[in-house]
Amino acid sequence: MPTIEVIAAVLFAFALVHTFSTKFFERLANQHPRHSGLFHLLGEVEVVFGFWAVVLIAVMVFLVGGSQAIEYAESRKYTEPLFVFVIMVVAASRPVVEVITALVAFLARLAPVRFAVAQVWLCLALVPLIVRRMCANHARVRSTNQQCRPPATHCFVGMRMPLSGRR
Repeated sequence: MPTIEVIAAVLFAFALVHTFSTKFFERLANQHPRHSGLFHLLGEVEVVFGFWAVVLIAVMVFLVGGSQAIEYAESRKYTEPLFVFVIMVVAASRPVVEVITALVAFLARLAPVRFAVAQVWLCLALVPLIVRRMCANHARVRSTNQQCRPPATHCFVGMRMPLSGRR
């Protein structure tokens, strides 16, 4: 019977392969719309190691027992990865994406430049500020002073950008 260290190393290897296979999961999400949410989640690089940490703890529960698995999990600091995961899930949820998409489209129509140009610049300037604001609100609650990393969001999801013309 292999030791837990060997099994953990194998799971880590799977996590590394998964990290470099995120594009595959994004394609799966497009090919299978019924399960697109799960595949999009598994296609986010930031989710990979959190996902495999959960798998490791689950495997440990079955192999060495629940008390040792809990003791191991509590000896690690998952605060930052868990924070990134939660922010990504919230930022990628349909209501948040729809509100941000509508806000960007509304402001792009008000801008004195072509709609597509305004959309791109708003996505580059406004959306990161909104995410940063979310991080700042969370930072007030956090006791440590760690850097807040914005989630990997896809600003143009669901946006229709005309090829020519102002609007």
